Amino acid sequence: MQSSSYSQLDLGDLDRLSNQLTAFRRSLSGKLMYAEGFHGTLSALDTQQQRLSASLDMVRKTELLQSSLRLLDMAIDERDYDQASLYAQRALNIPHSIITSQFADTVVPSTHHPEPPLQRLDNSLDTLNEIFISHFNQASQSLDQAEISRFFKLFPKINRKQDGITAYSYFVVKLIQRKFKGGMDSLDSLRALLDSIASVLEDHQPVVHKYYGSEYMVTVLHSLLAELDDKANVIFLNWTRNLSTLENGELKHINTEISQLSGLASHWAAFKLFIMSNLNTDDSMKHILSSSTTAHLLRQHINDTYIPLEMAYFKSTMKEALEANEIDEDALPYTSSILEDTFYIYKGLLDRLVGCGDVSVLKNAVDGIIRVFQQSFIEKMQMDFDNNIKPRTSKMIAQQSKVGGSTAGSRSKALKIAVCLNNLDICSEYNMRILSDLPKDSNLHRFYDPENIAPVKDQLLRLKEISDHVQTSLTSCLNTLFATTFKNPIKDCLKTSMDVTNYDKNADAQSKVFVTMFEREWSAVFDKWNNSLTANNFDEVFIKSTTHLIQLWENFVLNSHTLKFSVSGAIQFEKDVYDLLGYLSGLSNVGIRELFSRIRQISSVLNEQGSSTSRNYWKLTASEISTLKSMKLANDSL
Repeated sequence: MQSSSYSQLDLGDLDRLSNQLTAFRRSLSGKLMYAEGFHGTLSALDTQQQRLSASLDMVRKTELLQSSLRLLDMAIDERDYDQASLYAQRALNIPHSIITSQFADTVVPSTHHPEPPLQRLDNSLDTLNEIFISHFNQASQSLDQAEISRFFKLFPKINRKQDGITAYSYFVVKLIQRKFKGGMDSLDSLRALLDSIASVLEDHQPVVHKYYGSEYMVTVLHSLLAELDDKANVIFLNWTRNLSTLENGELKHINTEISQLSGLASHWAAFKLFIMSNLNTDDSMKHILSSSTTAHLLRQHINDTYIPLEMAYFKSTMKEALEANEIDEDALPYTSSILEDTFYIYKGLLDRLVGCGDVSVLKNAVDGIIRVFQQSFIEKMQMDFDNNIKPRTSKMIAQQSKVGGSTAGSRSKALKIAVCLNNLDICSEYNMRILSDLPKDSNLHRFYDPENIAPVKDQLLRLKEISDHVQTSLTSCLNTLFATTFKNPIKDCLKTSMDVTNYDKNADAQSKVFVTMFEREWSAVFDKWNNSLTANNFDEVFIKSTTHLIQLWENFVLNSHTLKFSVSGAIQFEKDVYDLLGYLSGLSNVGIRELFSRIRQISSVLNEQGSSTSRNYWKLTASEISTLKSMKLANDSL
């Protein structure tokens, strides 16, 4: 019974809950429908409010447009152009959609101005633009700086920057024309014109950048380049006519003309770098500069006129320097004036070529420079050397070994020989020094873009070929000098020293007869050359002579059929070897110890006691060691 009552109670509660839920659902559904309706109403109100705000904004801006146009016309009528530009600027700041709207087209027009507001604004701006141009040109004519500056700044306010910069460019060109006072037949006039243009661009760029923008400076540059091209056409034509009247022998005039042309090329190269670095232009400006008439004319005359003239001038001045060549007998080592004159000419030539600022100019000129240098200097030194060193008659051949003698003729000949050798040696050094200093970046960056620095250095390095030719010629001359002047006297020197020395008798261990005699004979051959030659040349001759001396000495000992060595004689021979090594080592900075290695081993074999033979004689063959042993006397002969 109890469980039945609980079941009835639970079912009743569920019925009530179900009814309550149904009622709540109906109530909630009504509220949701009300909320959706409320949200729709709010959205509609927001849309209406936005439309109302847009309409009010259009009305306000249309009123501003109307007042701006009215005040603009009034300011123009009153010639208050500064105020007019402000009203124009205010009108231009109104969105284009409002100016061209149907509402503005309906509200703004009046009886006096029935045209649409956009047309009215354009008409007013055109009127202002014409007025500004007229006043700017008048101020330019009278050079009224205040008015020029005033109207220059007004063009951007009325959205007429291009017209303003065009008028300004015309004014700047007129400034250049007023400053140009050079003749129309001198390239120096073009150099001065480039300087003026660069100065104007540098002075006016900040103003243009501030009021117009950096991109508008290109318009000014175009106008200036057009003026430059006009002048270049006339000047190059007149200059070419004058150049054709030069005679071949007028070196002074030729130097003037090539200096003018190379100087103009240098100015043009520096001008291009100035434009590219200061105007913040892109690669298109580089193309504009390179394709200009001035650039074309300059390239044409550099390749067709300048390089041939430069090579002819180089060759002619080298010839003059050779004709005026004088030996300086007061300075040691001996040289002549041709050396300094040549490198003065050569350095000036390279400075002009590098200064042209064009890699192709260097490329086209390098081979010619090497050829002229080879023909005018190296071959001339070689010829002078040959004329003084090589005997041409039997009598001269007989007297050749006496070049180092005491006669006036032999001294003069030795002096001329030394000068030729020294000129060649120092020439190579000078050339390498110039080629080391010239390509320094600080010099090249004045005329070349960064990407052209490496190609320029490569072209300059080709001039090392001059030093290679010099070294080849110098080596040949030194070989000839040794063969004709030192080879036989060295043989006589050794023979004389050996003749006064007996190694097969009891010898005085303190005897210096051999070295004393050798020093006297060697000095007679070398003393006059020691100071007259450069250190490099003397060392070359010295090493050749020492090598030859040692070879003769070795052959004399090893191939002698009569030479014998007593015990004391072998000791004396070893002493003579080391004394001679010490003496010769003090005459030059060149190491010669290795040259004495065989002769020292020969003396060691001669001084060995007993029948055993050391295995350390790697410089000698077994046959030579056997020969040396056979030359040893068992006991000293009294």
